[in-house]
Amino acid sequence: MTTNVHRRLLTVAALLAALTLAACGGGDDNDSSSDGGSNTPSASDKAQNRKDMARLIKQAYGPNDKASSGRLDGTIDLEVKGVPRYKGPIEVTASGGFELPDGAESPEFRMDVGLVLNDHAIGGELVLAGGDGFIQLGTTGYKLPESITAKIEAPASALDNGLVKTAGMFFIRPDRWERNGRIVGDETVEGVVTEHAKAEIRPGRFFEDVARLVRLLTMLRVTEAVGIPQAVTPAQRAALGRSVESASGEVWVGKEDHILRKAHLEGKLAVAKKDRKVLGGMTSATLTAEVFIREVGAPQNIKGPGTLGRYADLQLALDALGESIRNELRGK
Repeated sequence: MTTNVHRRLLTVAALLAALTLAACGGGDDNDSSSDGGSNTPSASDKAQNRKDMARLIKQAYGPNDKASSGRLDGTIDLEVKGVPRYKGPIEVTASGGFELPDGAESPEFRMDVGLVLNDHAIGGELVLAGGDGFIQLGTTGYKLPESITAKIEAPASALDNGLVKTAGMFFIRPDRWERNGRIVGDETVEGVVTEHAKAEIRPGRFFEDVARLVRLLTMLRVTEAVGIPQAVTPAQRAALGRSVESASGEVWVGKEDHILRKAHLEGKLAVAKKDRKVLGGMTSATLTAEVFIREVGAPQNIKGPGTLGRYADLQLALDALGESIRNELRGK
């Protein structure tokens, strides 16, 4: 395996790792964080907000042929203090198409991911096509075992349109996390009139999905390779919850087609001394994440890699990557 292959593999792994860390931005279920509003709504306003949000979620997450294909473009900006391996801001990007074939329960996708970490920029691809999953490095794809691909696809069967199935396969389920949401008005996003909503998070449900995602990453050996925990423990969940200073989220959903067009998340953590050890030395963290959904309804023509490598070679690359990271942390 070449150094270039190792770096491309690191990008795929780091994207999922960053998404996992990004997901750890909620407090405990009794948290009183708000979306920044200063006025306390009346009981009747709260009831209307619940009704409005229930409608918006039903529309965005319900059956919708118009949401069968499109393109996702997302960015995560993350800064972690106190953890030696992160020496500056981290930027993760993901761009690519998704498409739900007629009669299929799970969509196909091809995502080009990129990472800027410690002043190094690297890239790679994640692919699901024709019922098979791949990690693609350059022009070579490494086919995942059918048992792993089946577990990746499994969450999609319970969801109702191509876009939410794509996110759901990685346990990104904001419909489960929303609480105290409200629609704040109409807003045009890239030429589309949308309903703009803000909401708090239900951390208990949120961390359930985080734990599921970490189990998936562990099954793919991502957690082992990049040196992150192979599970989110109850102690870590509690420490993260106590550390949240603020967290807010927003979505923009097409008023006519009911398709999510944009989402935005911001969060800040300040870790008390008693919790730093369980969180790997972290003292604070800030996160900004944003995603746009474009080319809605346009065919994406997802195809698997043209050239296949041996899965055993991918495993060797993971072993070498893990060893190189461990050596770097030891200062070798």
